[in-house]
Amino acid sequence: MDAETLEKVYEIYASTGAKDKVGAILYALGQTQHHYGAQNTRSMCLVQLLLGNIGMPGGSVNALRGEPNVQGATDFALLCYDFPGYLKWPTVASHSTLRKWLEAETYSDGFYTNKPKFFISALKEWYGEKATFENDFGYDWLPKIPADLDFTHISTFQHMDSGDIEGYFAWGMNPAHSTANTKFARQAMAKLKWLVVADWVETETATFWKAPDMKPEDIQTEVYYMPAALIYEKMGSITNSGRWIQWRYKALDPYQDALPDYEIVDRFWKEIVRLYKTEGGKCPEAILNVKWDYDGDDGKVDPRNVSMAINGYTWKDGATWKDRQLMTSFANLAADGSTACAMWIYTGYYANNDAKYDPSMQAVGSRVRDDKSGLGIYPGWGHAWPLNRRILYNRAAADSKGKAWDPERKVVEWNGTEWERNDVPDFGFQAAGPDGTNVPTPPNNKAFMMLWEQNARLLSYSMKDAPLPEHYEPFESPTDNVLNKRQNSPCIMFADHPSVKKGSRDDYPIAVTTYSVVEQWQSGSQTRGCPALVESRPEQFVEMSVELAEEKGIKNGDIVRVWNNRGDVKVTAFVTKRIRPLEVNGQMTHIVGMIHHWGWAGDYSTGDVVNDLAPNVGDPNSYIPEYKAFLVNVEKA
Repeated sequence: MDAETLEKVYEIYASTGAKDKVGAILYALGQTQHHYGAQNTRSMCLVQLLLGNIGMPGGSVNALRGEPNVQGATDFALLCYDFPGYLKWPTVASHSTLRKWLEAETYSDGFYTNKPKFFISALKEWYGEKATFENDFGYDWLPKIPADLDFTHISTFQHMDSGDIEGYFAWGMNPAHSTANTKFARQAMAKLKWLVVADWVETETATFWKAPDMKPEDIQTEVYYMPAALIYEKMGSITNSGRWIQWRYKALDPYQDALPDYEIVDRFWKEIVRLYKTEGGKCPEAILNVKWDYDGDDGKVDPRNVSMAINGYTWKDGATWKDRQLMTSFANLAADGSTACAMWIYTGYYANNDAKYDPSMQAVGSRVRDDKSGLGIYPGWGHAWPLNRRILYNRAAADSKGKAWDPERKVVEWNGTEWERNDVPDFGFQAAGPDGTNVPTPPNNKAFMMLWEQNARLLSYSMKDAPLPEHYEPFESPTDNVLNKRQNSPCIMFADHPSVKKGSRDDYPIAVTTYSVVEQWQSGSQTRGCPALVESRPEQFVEMSVELAEEKGIKNGDIVRVWNNRGDVKVTAFVTKRIRPLEVNGQMTHIVGMIHHWGWAGDYSTGDVVNDLAPNVGDPNSYIPEYKAFLVNVEKA
């Protein structure tokens, strides 16, 4: 945009730095899908801190997810370096023993002094009666991440290409369509011995050998497809970006042979255990000592039993789920093996106030619409982790003396003798007195109890690239970085891999970004199977300015070739005034936009894979690929 418009945006948003105002930042993949995406996100946090928009109702930094349960996926550590509940997975270098993990990860102050309780309670759930004080609660049975291997998404395909990975589970993912530099990913998958795909429909990954650039006769990969149940065909919980956990009730039975994903996992696990018992295998203790008692009365895994394990309970040898006492607060977790809890941040999410076994009365199933606070937080609707707290860092909603910044939107306030609360306090608002009963804690300046210093950080020592955000140009950019002498981040990941094939601005002068349309969802595997959605958005397009179209002799509706060193695709031209040329550092620069929901799989609408064009480089903190800015050239096909 032009400088005047940008300054107006800044002026309006900066005005929220007032006691009676609040501002929210809602962001999506446009901020994150860059090789400096984590620093983009960090810069939003700094803006909100400086304006006083953290801890206030209606403030904060809010991610707009593409999936309804992305928050739940990260909570449960579907990222290779995390342990459930945002604890760190043990590594060979730093955590060879339980003592070393506890010493390295436990904070000296703040709430994370309790990490031993969280971690050991998790080990107790994993290994049950086999987890004892004498064997460090089974810690040695956990696999440790080696220092010389990277298991993040982009590097996974590099390992396939080099032959280090022989088998791959694609579970609810479609990397043959969605991975950056997808052509390279497909070629790497062709070197696998076996591939297992669990999904709703036959995706591009499930049929990767059918890609236009592949030769099926040359591919020896054995592919197993397992149809999974849709979200409407199973019960279970999901978590949205506001950390609200809701229970989904099953609406209908799965179609044909499809199974809920937890039942597929359960069948895999039980068969692995059977094979270990009958045939043996490496590290048998790591498999055979796992506690796996989640079956219901029908002999199949029951997600309600899994939910109680996640919720946490007091441990008693030999007890069944109906005999176990569910916990309502992670403050009661212990490090001595007397409590079991698969994920500490969800403690209490499945329990009632009386903590009794009653699957019909879980907190996540609540649908109470009342909101006496007047803040729009609806505390009776589902459950928000942690402890049903709706506004994180809400101590920052009051000044150092405990007086609410905005009396009209009071979250917490100290009245001289106790804290008045319209939300679960995100700070130590009470403590045990001399007689053991809780007494109110007067105000102090500790508003961020999850940090050891308990104050917000303008300088972050946890980022891998820089303590403060810095501006870098994308890996492929049509211009030079004039704000500092580094074109790209010195910490960019995977840029030296030969598959990346960086293009020059001389050959590819046009910047491109990718995005989605309302009518199609994710890789399009499901929505392109719906005739009505295909009718409303029948094909993918490249959106370009009138000026670029005139320069290239392209008319609206023409088939256009878009290419760079990594790929070559043909899509329909969408000529619009919505996109305009930009003057960047004194040079006229064209930009185009492309949607990405198409591939060769499906019955009603197919197309080329746009992600063939994206560079497989990543952010050093999150490893996310740079889909949102790279270079191409275009011409009429």
